[in-house]
Amino acid sequence: MEPKMETRIFLVDPFGEVRPCNALELSMGSIKECTFDDIWTGSGADKLRQSVACCGKNCWMIGSASPAIKKHRLRVLLWIIRNKLLSEPVPLNRGVYAS
Repeated sequence: MEPKMETRIFLVDPFGEVRPCNALELSMGSIKECTFDDIWTGSGADKLRQSVACCGKNCWMIGSASPAIKKHRLRVLLWIIRNKLLSEPVPLNRGVYAS
C-alpha cells in the first residue's frame, strides 16, 4: 500500500459503513449512526488504520492506483505488455474473447 493511504482515503458502502479499504471487511462506523467527523477522528478509526497499514495483502485500492501507476510507470508498462499484449485471448463464450 502507498505510504499513509490509510489516512488519506476511505469508502462509504451502500449501507453507510465507512471503510478504510475495499478489500477487507472492516468498518470504522456508520454514517447512519454518527457524523463522519466522529467516525474519522475516533479511536476505532485509528485502530483500523493501524490494521490496514500493516496489511500484507498488498492490494491496489482504487484511491492508491493512480499515484502508484505514476510512481512505477515502467513496471506497469511491462505488466501490460506481458499480461495483455503478449497473452493469448481467453474465450468467455462462443465467439466472445477477452485478452
